[in-house]
Amino acid sequence: MARERIARLTGIGALAIAVIVVVVVLLTSSSSYTLYAQFEDAGQLVSGDLVTVAGHAVGSVGTPEIGQNGLAVIPLNISDSSVTPLRRGTTATVGQLSLTGASNRFVSLNPGAGATIPSGGTLPATQTRGIVDLDTLLDALTPRVRTSLQRIIKTGAYLVSGSTPQSLNQAIKYLNPALSQ
Repeated sequence: MARERIARLTGIGALAIAVIVVVVVLLTSSSSYTLYAQFEDAGQLVSGDLVTVAGHAVGSVGTPEIGQNGLAVIPLNISDSSVTPLRRGTTATVGQLSLTGASNRFVSLNPGAGATIPSGGTLPATQTRGIVDLDTLLDALTPRVRTSLQRIIKTGAYLVSGSTPQSLNQAIKYLNPALSQ
C-alpha cells in the first residue's frame, strides 16, 4: 500500500513538473527581437497590426510613439526567429489589407543583405515608406483631371451595361484559341 502511494505521488509530481515546464516554454518562447522603424507618416498603424516578410506574418506592431525628431517610431516585434536578425538595408513599408476600414494596415519588411541589426536597432526614415491613401491621391488631382477621370469611369460603366457583357462573353469563346496562345 505504501509503495502504491509513493508511486502515485511520484507520478503526480512528475506530471506537475511537466505542466510547469510546458507553461514556461510557451510563455517564454516568443522572440524578444524588436526593431524600431521611423516613419514620416505611420499611416494609421496601431498596436497589434501585422508585420510581414514576403507576405507571411512574422510579428506584430507595438505601441507607436512620437520620437524627439517628430517622426513616428513604430516598434516591430518579430516573433518568427527564422527571419531574425534582420540586416542593414532592410526596408519597411506600410501596406493596406483592403480599401475599406481604418485598422487594416500592416508593415511589410524587405530584408537587406548587410551587417546584422541587433534587437533594439532602428530603421531610419530613409529606409521606410509610408502608405499613400486613395483619398490623398484623389485630392492631389486637379478638378479638370478629376472630371476627366469621372467621364472615363462613366463611359466604362456604360460599355459594360445592358447586353454588352453577354456579347463580350460570346466573343471570348471565338477568341479563346488566340487568347490562350
